[in-house]
Amino acid sequence: MFIHDRQLAGPHDGAVLSAGLLYRAHLKAAAGFLREAKAGVPVKDLCRKHGFSDGSYYLWRSKFGGMSVSDAKRLKELESENGRLKRLLADSLLENEVTREVLRKQW
Repeated sequence: MFIHDRQLAGPHDGAVLSAGLLYRAHLKAAAGFLREAKAGVPVKDLCRKHGFSDGSYYLWRSKFGGMSVSDAKRLKELESENGRLKRLLADSLLENEVTREVLRKQW
């Protein structure tokens, strides 16, 4: 589970964690789970031991398999920047369309 909120209360101690800190913790945990599975621990046993689903394991494997934690962190930064740039482009295209529509009505 990746949290997109800015802050999140911790599940046990009531502490407030930043989303970035929580994301890094998930990356390290996912990397550890993937290493354990690569070492030969059966996926079912690994999931039961750590309390996550098979689907989560396979999602992490498809997304982070073969990556180091720093590579996965960089991937997340690039995905975030890409989303920001897509929103900027959409805003710009919308503004252009509105301007064209106004100019058409004036003539």
